[in-house]
Amino acid sequence: MSRRAIAPALLLALALARIALSDRFADREIEVPAPDLDGQSSARAREILRDLAPGDRLAGLEVDRVSGPAGGEICVEMRAGDGRGMRAWIGERGARGYDPAVRTERFDLFYGPPSPGAASVPDPTSVEVLRALAERIDPAGAPAPPPTP
Repeated sequence: MSRRAIAPALLLALALARIALSDRFADREIEVPAPDLDGQSSARAREILRDLAPGDRLAGLEVDRVSGPAGGEICVEMRAGDGRGMRAWIGERGARGYDPAVRTERFDLFYGPPSPGAASVPDPTSVEVLRALAERIDPAGAPAPPPTP
């Protein structure tokens, strides 16, 4: 069989494999480290977060790092006293195309583990932190209740 005859079958097999894998992993968060940016981007993050900075505390967690916006989102990395942590991403409402853990009038807030393989704070703690963050960044728009599964 010639290469030309095999190519369509190979492309079809690859497309089907991609579809199968994308459905299998559709509910998983993609970890994209947010780079440190300076200048106007950092100024925008400080403005939105109302000067939240490393060392500040938010719902019992200490802020380690604030970065972005990168890819349209600001990333806040936090940790508890026991070393467990989390990341919070703040982006424009509706930008990701799926329901956030917490939503305000202007922003969607998502959370994930602090880094691959690191211990995370429990989900209820993460949502509590996102609610505190939502009240800080959008005090006029109280957080909406979390979406129901």
